[in-house]
Amino acid sequence: MRRKLLDILVCPKCKKTLTLKDEVASGERIKSGTLKCRGCEASYEVRDYIPRFVASDSYVGNFSLEWTIHSRTQVDNAYSQESLKTFAQKTGFAREDIRGKLVLDVGCGSGRFADIALKWGGEVVGVDMSYSVDAVRKNFANKDKLDLVQADIFYLPFKDNAFDIIYSIGVLHHTKDCKAAFKRLPSLLRKGGKIAIWVYSAHLYRGIDARVMELYRQAGSRLPKRLLYLLCAMASFSYPLWNGRFMYKFWHMVLPGFLFHSVPVLTDYRKYDWRLLDNFDFYSPRFQSKHSYPEVFSWFKEENLTNIKPLDFEVAVQGEK
Repeated sequence: MRRKLLDILVCPKCKKTLTLKDEVASGERIKSGTLKCRGCEASYEVRDYIPRFVASDSYVGNFSLEWTIHSRTQVDNAYSQESLKTFAQKTGFAREDIRGKLVLDVGCGSGRFADIALKWGGEVVGVDMSYSVDAVRKNFANKDKLDLVQADIFYLPFKDNAFDIIYSIGVLHHTKDCKAAFKRLPSLLRKGGKIAIWVYSAHLYRGIDARVMELYRQAGSRLPKRLLYLLCAMASFSYPLWNGRFMYKFWHMVLPGFLFHSVPVLTDYRKYDWRLLDNFDFYSPRFQSKHSYPEVFSWFKEENLTNIKPLDFEVAVQGEK
């Protein structure tokens, strides 16, 4: 963590100021130490340059596994700009919105979107409850304007009015209460700041296939994580035999309906590693909720956000404080 991060960090329990003790630093980067609360006297560890405000990754261990294995899978490179397109589509932000701003990436995962915000000239704080923060640190160790924090979204260790931009892409619906998780964010925005979120659509995930997918997810989330990952690897490898465009129609014709619809729906990415990652990401979470535009709009209105607008990808919404 950069030393300047201390300016916006507070105790997640009582919101009082934190004091750094027993620090080991490398220039302006603090490698290790203890953050002590001046109010309730709680202590939090700084380890491997990351302040840790949770004792474990709790119910998000599946994300710790997937982003450790797939730490670079979705990060843009010379051959793919998929994350750039997704970021713009699901947040509505452009380069001029990010340049020179302090940005909070809520549920940073592998850091694929933090990478875009950094390239667009922002200073980024990535927060995640999982150990994905360690993968991000290794991926982007050379990024001067990136800080990482391991924390629970329901107990974020930041001062109010700290950030210019907040976004959360595909994360809030994996919490115990999506609406309650969202409501932790607007207070962290400065006046005139913007927030954008994307959550799963209740409109897209419905019908018999959606109900079958939900049953598989509930079962999958209870399996040992590495076993489920192996099953997803096998299913993703056999995807062309079951869910390919031609084979999907073939099996639809030859199989009885109850058998056809009992086969889990898989994502259709051409690249195997993307397909595997996406399938594991969908079938492994303990919590997964779906939402509508009117529902999410109401959350923004309850928090007195303005200039609320739907984006082109369901259900993505942007608003301003």
